[in-house]
Amino acid sequence: WLVLAAMMLTAEVASAFRCPSLALGRAGARGGARACSSWRAGCGGCKLAMASCRGATWLVLAAMMLTAEVASAFRCPSLALGRAGARGGARACSSWRADFKVFFDVVVDEKPAGRMTFKVSQDFLPKTTENFRALMSGEKRIIDPLLSYQNCQFEYGPQYVEGTGNYKWSHVCKGKGKNVFGKEKIAEPQDLVTCRHKCPGPGGGYYYGMEVDLVNADAPDEEDDAGRNLISTQLQKPLGLILEEEPSGQGVFVAEVSPGSNAERSGNILPGDSVVRVGEEDCSAATLEDVLNLIGNAKSFVSVTFCRSEPSMASDVTVLTIPVGGPGHGMSRFDIIRVSDSPSSWKQRLLLNQAVIGRMESGRKTLQLMARARKAPRIVDCGVL
Repeated sequence: WLVLAAMMLTAEVASAFRCPSLALGRAGARGGARACSSWRAGCGGCKLAMASCRGATWLVLAAMMLTAEVASAFRCPSLALGRAGARGGARACSSWRADFKVFFDVVVDEKPAGRMTFKVSQDFLPKTTENFRALMSGEKRIIDPLLSYQNCQFEYGPQYVEGTGNYKWSHVCKGKGKNVFGKEKIAEPQDLVTCRHKCPGPGGGYYYGMEVDLVNADAPDEEDDAGRNLISTQLQKPLGLILEEEPSGQGVFVAEVSPGSNAERSGNILPGDSVVRVGEEDCSAATLEDVLNLIGNAKSFVSVTFCRSEPSMASDVTVLTIPVGGPGHGMSRFDIIRVSDSPSSWKQRLLLNQAVIGRMESGRKTLQLMARARKAPRIVDCGVL
């Protein structure tokens, strides 16, 4: 932009003085301006002022465009000019920016399991990420009902159930097998080169997109980092809750929410929530018998306050990825990978041939319920926030 402005300024000055030696692209011809005797004085001062004014306008415009380009490139402080950086700008970025957020409302074993939200960046693979965003919003369903993740299931089998010995620390949704750009699979080979990261360990290989610390990512401390979210609700009896006592004998939690019950219809209660208050009575250290008596003594409606613990997401590394090869790549498949929860022997290989486009912001509890499911978890709603 600055070079173009300088060329335009030169042209303006040449026009003002009608000097053929200063014409654009011919500066210096036949001895340059010094040898030129054909310019006429005319109102040279006025013409020079006008030319300078027009030239200054070009320079200001160029400066504004340059500022905009730099600001766009440096929305992430470590990215070099041109968004993803020239071979390594993205590699150094630890404070990657989020372009948008998405959410999944999930049912597990036909019971509401809560919502997961992710921050997603388009800095690395713009076409791949745009396809994911459009499928999340469902904006193309009017063209083709298959262009949405709504009502899609996550894959189910021993490799997706924690505690089976075959659990792969990831959950896969294949979508409906289409991308919003057409029949061809999405491929961005040049962008992949600029955001490639080597997998640590002896196995080698690469993953792409956002850089993740695959060596030092540890699971959050459930006790120290837990955040307490209080949920107060008024439920009609019968509640439809199966309650159990904590192993310590102090405190009661929700073991199960019965399908079709008043508790399920409220949409506020999840398995694992702790009962902290019934009516005006503090139940944080109560026995199961105490809680059941309080509920039984209430009239047709009972006011209950639950506590839901969410580990701090600052220390959690759960990422949203798109495969760059293999089955389902380039269409609608995405994976949710629990990096920090996985054993150290798994961490180094979890992201092999995956492009990391986002990171979990909330919903760790929902993901844990998915990992204990007895049938395929299902997305009942999704969208862009």
